[in-house]
Amino acid sequence: MRNQKLKRRLQEWNVPEFDRNARKKLEIAVIRSGVNVPGRLRMNCREFFASQMRLIRKRTYLWKMLLVVCALAVIHGGTLKEEIWSWTMAAVAGPLLCLTNMQELCNVCRRGMRELHLTARYSLKHVLLVRLAVFGGVDLALSAAVLLAVWLQGYEAGRLGLYFGVPYGLTFFGCIAVLNRMKEEDGMTACLIVGGCVAMGILFLRITGSGLFEEGKTFFWIMVGLLAAAGILKEGFRLLHNAGGAGYEIEHGTFV
Repeated sequence: MRNQKLKRRLQEWNVPEFDRNARKKLEIAVIRSGVNVPGRLRMNCREFFASQMRLIRKRTYLWKMLLVVCALAVIHGGTLKEEIWSWTMAAVAGPLLCLTNMQELCNVCRRGMRELHLTARYSLKHVLLVRLAVFGGVDLALSAAVLLAVWLQGYEAGRLGLYFGVPYGLTFFGCIAVLNRMKEEDGMTACLIVGGCVAMGILFLRITGSGLFEEGKTFFWIMVGLLAAAGILKEGFRLLHNAGGAGYEIEHGTFV
């Protein structure tokens, strides 16, 4: 009954025919008036990159700087004289630095945010790429600065970088694997568990005297690092594949 009333009401409306000449005149008038068309008002790639950097919370950068300041204080104070504990501190610092990025990535991949990003010009894939590039560049620059300070103090910067980079890669691999499989809002909790397990595992092996940081175990560390890198590539491509944008969402039904 209601549908019949609605149809009658709609039939009462007189919709004028589409006039192409009138639209062309309107477009010419808009161009002559100097008003920008909506397409030109959209941000370009450079503006999008800058806007994403502003959206990253300052607290993330502050945590990174705090870790760097602590590392430089340890180096300046001469605490690295015991090499075995310097390797251990570097290995534990890797997961900590990686976890400073995870809150921002978890916020982007939350269920409520995915739909919002999929309605925008730049999809969730673009947002993830920008943030991964920013975090990777910042972490690489800070790590290089610390390793340079270590090298200037006369310590083995190469081994320290290896013991720092491999746990960082393991933690990052575990965290993006979590983001690919967890759809709820407690992804950050799972990432903290992953980072905690990596750090506690290293401390446990160090305390039990497993010889984890002996010079003969360098090949083992390199192999673990290569496996972590392969896992990062696999899970990273999967994460970006699932975040392909509005068109991909409609065609393949991801994130539903």
